[in-house]
Amino acid sequence: DDPEGETPAEDVTPVEPAPWVTVSVKLDKIHHTKYINGSSDGLFHPDSPLTRAEAAQIIHSLITDATEEDKIADTTFSDVPDNAWYAPAVNTLASYGVMSGNEGKFHPTSNITRAEFVTILSRFEELSESEKTFTDVSEDFWGYRQVVSAAEKGWVNGYADGTFLPNADINRQELCAMIYRYLHLKGYTLPAGEAAANRFGDVQSIGSWAREYVA
Repeated sequence: DDPEGETPAEDVTPVEPAPWVTVSVKLDKIHHTKYINGSSDGLFHPDSPLTRAEAAQIIHSLITDATEEDKIADTTFSDVPDNAWYAPAVNTLASYGVMSGNEGKFHPTSNITRAEFVTILSRFEELSESEKTFTDVSEDFWGYRQVVSAAEKGWVNGYADGTFLPNADINRQELCAMIYRYLHLKGYTLPAGEAAANRFGDVQSIGSWAREYVA
């Protein structure tokens, strides 16, 4: 989330403004779990958005040592069929309080926004007070505390014009950047260097700022 951002979608209905909960499950501190792949065409597609189902699968793959005691409630959604490839990840994360929906729906095929993804990662830690500001994140925005807390801790950035674009779809390289920075600041073991990004045929389309994170 360093370069020029995308244009925010209009009439965005957030699906992560549930009552705030810091979850008890943890992300894997030891193993650099592979959480995102390229496409069958051998490309990474760095500027492509991700759906909420894809984001759930990514976060689910990073959770470790979860137990029944970590569950807040058994949760299902009317728009998540039991046989959907993403159902185990979505229902598990919802039961831990990591992700939520609204009005009984998860909206798995909707693109996930920058603010929604920040909110998901923020649930793994206590929020921090902050004097960080973005011109497009007002104090009455549903994700204000999560965004400014993440900025205070250093695992998200805004853009050069002072915006954060909270309602813009997060793209694949931005998501990798957020996850990498979050894990790095938490002291997790991470690989160094960007050589691994060279395996993608569109490596030159991956921002120079993001290649280390994608690797």
